[in-house]
Amino acid sequence: MLKQHENVTLRRWMKHFDTAWLKEHPELCIAFAWMHALSDELEQAEGLVHLAEDNMHANPESLDDCRVEICVLRGYMQLILRNIELSLTYLEESVKMKPKFSRYFIVGVELNWDEAFVLRSRVALSGYLSKVNEFYPKLRMIWKHSGLGILAYGSIVMAELYYEQNEFEQLTYFVQRALQLGMNTMNFGVLVPAYLVLTRWRKAERRESELWLPIEEITELCRQRKAPPHWIAFLDAFRVRLWMEENRRDEVERWLAEFEKMRKDLAHSRHEFERLTLARVYLYLKKESEACELLTRLKHETELKDRLGSRIETLILLSQAYRNQKKHHEAAECIRMAVVLAAPEGYVRIFLDEGPEVARMLYALYKSKACSKQELAYIARLLKMMEKEFPALDIQIRVSPELDKLTEREAEVLALIGEGLSNAEIASRLHLTIGTVKVYVHQIYAKLQVRNRAQAVVKLRESEL
Repeated sequence: MLKQHENVTLRRWMKHFDTAWLKEHPELCIAFAWMHALSDELEQAEGLVHLAEDNMHANPESLDDCRVEICVLRGYMQLILRNIELSLTYLEESVKMKPKFSRYFIVGVELNWDEAFVLRSRVALSGYLSKVNEFYPKLRMIWKHSGLGILAYGSIVMAELYYEQNEFEQLTYFVQRALQLGMNTMNFGVLVPAYLVLTRWRKAERRESELWLPIEEITELCRQRKAPPHWIAFLDAFRVRLWMEENRRDEVERWLAEFEKMRKDLAHSRHEFERLTLARVYLYLKKESEACELLTRLKHETELKDRLGSRIETLILLSQAYRNQKKHHEAAECIRMAVVLAAPEGYVRIFLDEGPEVARMLYALYKSKACSKQELAYIARLLKMMEKEFPALDIQIRVSPELDKLTEREAEVLALIGEGLSNAEIASRLHLTIGTVKVYVHQIYAKLQVRNRAQAVVKLRESEL
């Protein structure tokens, strides 16, 4: 029932069970606790978990099952609360038990019903990339050989993370693994995002002839297997984004007409991904005032919910809307705020995928020097990548030839050396071992033809990076 999104029915059923009955059936408490947890009602979920814990000893035959289910559910709830260490503690504890695995994860209960890009969902810490980098590699070690549905989420989250950080060589394994595990449980919460990241990757690499194949494949699978309607809506919205890229105005206008037929309260309750697509459509059709109104509402909403990825995208789109209205001060402030939020987390594609206009805005911000040193270094790195993506643009960041040879990670390590951080501090900041940092430092010295940190910093200061 949970997998089929029958929450309304489950809530109706729950009203028929009084507390005395729930006390006798701790497994039922856990089922209803999952119902609340998946709807972000964590207090109600915790109350039911307590009830199950207090009464599970009265039913010895289900004791082991209940113990592992409670451990896994608590791990999930702590993940939603972004308590990474506590979440990992609970999940690690669960694999020491018999049975090791939760039935809810085995059947592939959907953990991201409201977000087409998993990296922005609560299960991926709402877009805090540094926390994702900390949590999911450790989770994979805990449940490496289990084949569980949650591992499918780990794979799609890592695939989206590597896409966002523009590290495409890492993508192949994780996309394939997500598709394999998603198919095992027919979990559309994994399958649809996996096909979407595959499409975005092909688009970023300009593989136009292959672009539509993943969309056609997942659309057919959704039709055959009767996927939940919100995934069909997400695919429709993503299709609109591709149509705008291809300037297929008629199709875009048809989608908009359908969307605007909805009652206003219904349109406002649509998922964030659809409403961000609607804002993009308004920008595409030069309906700037409608775009600004919608994006201002989304900006407030994403701030309240602390959904970082969506918040950055909203600010980037809002900066474009203001720019089109010739409100240059407001546009500059929005793009600056997007940079302030994105820089500590290392976002890349969220800017690159927006095209040359955003590149120009970042260049203007860079030239204005209205940011901190760290943010300016971050913008410079983005602009170096944008030079390659959009060669026709007149964006030139002065970098010494030696610095140009550095990989992104080496440039990141060098920037932190420039801030005066020790190897241990760099390792902590980038979630690496000290040994790995030492290897990077050695490679940087070799490429810059320097012997120590002071000489490396001089090279750094000589360039605009």
